[in-house]
Amino acid sequence: MLICRLSVLVLVFGSATGCALMMRGTSESFGVSSTPSNAEVKFSDGYSCTTPCIAEIKRSEGIQLTVTKEGCKAEHVPLKKKMEWPMLAANAGLYYGAISAAVLVAFVNLFDDDDSDQDLADAIVYAGLFALPIDLMSGAMYSHTPNPLVVELDCEEPAQGESTANGE
Repeated sequence: MLICRLSVLVLVFGSATGCALMMRGTSESFGVSSTPSNAEVKFSDGYSCTTPCIAEIKRSEGIQLTVTKEGCKAEHVPLKKKMEWPMLAANAGLYYGAISAAVLVAFVNLFDDDDSDQDLADAIVYAGLFALPIDLMSGAMYSHTPNPLVVELDCEEPAQGESTANGE
């Protein structure tokens, strides 16, 4: 019986890290491309790359990009953080499961003189209550949109009669 209780405690506290954090992590791959390509992309977190590129960005941070290319107007793009509702639903399921398990353990305790199972019920409820805040604070429940980002730069046209860089 003790091994069964310890197994349940390990499972419950293991799930307390939050579903989204375990499944998705705290960062995501974010793609940027531009027309014309080979534009410089600067992220507000200090990372930079040349389009097309993929960056690893933190889910919890609000990110802004600046896309520049010589002869083109700079584009400033704020990325939106979007909550992933399936992750919220998974946490709600964890809450429901934790409360259901605690009620079941409490019901069994009505017919049992030993109160040690109440500790197990408390552990189940507390584990369920911590999952959602952990996912929210870590940012694991969020994604940035749009992903991938496609930027159309407004570039100057060469005047009539002027040759372009490749001599045409």
